[in-house]
Amino acid sequence: MNDPDNLDKVVKKEIVPYDKQADVFSIDHHDQKCVITLAQFYSERVGRFMWINDRGEVRCDGEGTDHRTLFNYYVGENEIVRFVSRGGKYRNFAISMTNGELRPFHTAEPPNSDMGDPSTQFVRARGSDFDGQLVKYQSKIDSNRYLAFDQQGNPQPLGFTSNAAVAGEFICWNVTVEKETAL
Repeated sequence: MNDPDNLDKVVKKEIVPYDKQADVFSIDHHDQKCVITLAQFYSERVGRFMWINDRGEVRCDGEGTDHRTLFNYYVGENEIVRFVSRGGKYRNFAISMTNGELRPFHTAEPPNSDMGDPSTQFVRARGSDFDGQLVKYQSKIDSNRYLAFDQQGNPQPLGFTSNAAVAGEFICWNVTVEKETAL
């Protein structure tokens, strides 16, 4: 398993095996080692990053150099993950799904204090390989759907219900330790 004190020594673009994910994702989300970007993982849009723009829209057409594409992540019980924006007008807002619609969600101080809202709860699901994974959200509406965007970066409000939907695959790039991390 990875030792959190030695994560800075990891070779760039090392793909973390599935059984080592828990250590990587369990680091306190205030730690600089938890700054990530989420890039779409399908042929025409590899390198298009998820972000919250200044209108409060969650999209997937951002640039990797834009600080609004940087997120902290918080892992709660049962490995439920929440993504909190680190930059821009919506800094400290979390990504949320409500009634099947994608929106930012405000996080009061401390940053994880109001994260009990089930619309902010995402679960890492296995994909076809370790560097492209589907992000499934927990919802009272339908917990079998996946977070997804079309090829123009627009959110698909109801996501997809199939693991084969490549528009719902993302690469999680851990910015600080510079390695690819499977979701």
